[in-house]
Amino acid sequence: MNFNPDWAEACEALDASRALLGPGKGGLTKRQRDALLFIERFIEARGYSPNFREIARGIGLKSNASIYRIASALEERGFIARRYARRRSITLLKPA
Repeated sequence: MNFNPDWAEACEALDASRALLGPGKGGLTKRQRDALLFIERFIEARGYSPNFREIARGIGLKSNASIYRIASALEERGFIARRYARRRSITLLKPA
């Protein structure tokens, strides 16, 4: 996967983390795992959560709608929580 270089510091350990997760960990798809790991690294690097556009750019997607579906799936599975109508409101519930 090619990441936007602007987000490289937030994703530097993505490949190693993905290897630790293994295929299908927690019933997540590859895109969901990538998004979850990106969110975790972004929060670690910056101290606040990314918005949907930042997540999309960080994992190589162009559609915010795709990120909305991915975030909804992560929330349903208990990996993240979101406060609706609030900016940067993603909270990690389970480590990636």
